[in-house]
Amino acid sequence: TFCNALGSDSLALLVPVMLRGLRTGEADLTKCACKAACNMLSLVASADVMTPFVDRMMPEFVKTENHAYPEIRELGQRSMAELKNGLVGAESLAEQRARAAAGKAEIDAAFASFVGARAIPPVARN
Repeated sequence: TFCNALGSDSLALLVPVMLRGLRTGEADLTKCACKAACNMLSLVASADVMTPFVDRMMPEFVKTENHAYPEIRELGQRSMAELKNGLVGAESLAEQRARAAAGKAEIDAAFASFVGARAIPPVARN
């Protein structure tokens, strides 16, 4: 079989629809939304793509743990497991910023040692 990986643009379209299905009181619709979420989350290729949507999806999956129907509880647990598995190795925003700042400092130091401090022209005065 051939499957395309889902990107952030696809998730931005699909996640609100899935969340609406999870929030409804109808068991059949909640069950379909859980199945769709589980399948959808298994197609996400990168944790960075999934990270912006976690705060909205995780509480809805937690709510399914106490659902009256055992099948919905099971599907909710599988969806939550897919979500957690997809997040393994994801960097937090603070980690990304720290890594970027360290990289910039390294480039600045290399530039200064290569070209020398005098190569950087002073600011022109009017």
